[in-house]
Amino acid sequence: MSQSVFKVNSNIEIEIKHGVYQGVYHSRIEEIKDDVLEIAIPSKQGRLLPLPAGTWFIGKVIQGGSMYIFKSVIQHVSLQQNVPIWAIRQPQEVEKIQRREFVRMDVRLPVFVKIHVEDENFLAIEGKKYFAKELEVKEWEASTKDISGSGAKIITKFHIPEETVVSLSFQLSETDTFFTQAKIRRSELVNPDLGIYWIGVRFLGLTERERDKIVRFIFKKQAELRKRSLL
Repeated sequence: MSQSVFKVNSNIEIEIKHGVYQGVYHSRIEEIKDDVLEIAIPSKQGRLLPLPAGTWFIGKVIQGGSMYIFKSVIQHVSLQQNVPIWAIRQPQEVEKIQRREFVRMDVRLPVFVKIHVEDENFLAIEGKKYFAKELEVKEWEASTKDISGSGAKIITKFHIPEETVVSLSFQLSETDTFFTQAKIRRSELVNPDLGIYWIGVRFLGLTERERDKIVRFIFKKQAELRKRSLL
């Protein structure tokens, strides 16, 4: 799949997950050589990102009606035809997301979170240790910041480690409660004074019918906002 996804001059989004230069940046594919992609080095405030070889990142490419997400690593930094580039390893695993799945909308929905950890493990939440058996019956109330057909961003007052599996339930309407499992993709402290985190989750195992329900909810809300000239 990766051979057809990556094309010279295609735009590519780079997400740096950690460190001083954590954030999302825009670039393009300059050249493709065997199993290596050469991409233009992104800039921040007019300066090229000075990231060293060995830095991992998440990349996103949009082709047609789909988004392709992958992980890769900077192999080396060089100058090719007067263009500063990163040579990155061409990914072997690429996740395809249909366009309708990543239509995302800012919306506040009450959500209840149940956290799953393996037996004998524990998590420290709001200063207290919870072991696996305690977490099986414990539920935390939070709210969504945004939602899409593939995941959501949740506002909490506690950190949940990346890759943790959670169960979510939230109201798409007064009469419709939606249940799903999800995996934590990012946990970001956005307000240290108030201890507010943004928790990025990716839904797991949704059926097409369930995904369609979320997408229809988003389209309905967007139509309501357009009608009120708010979108």
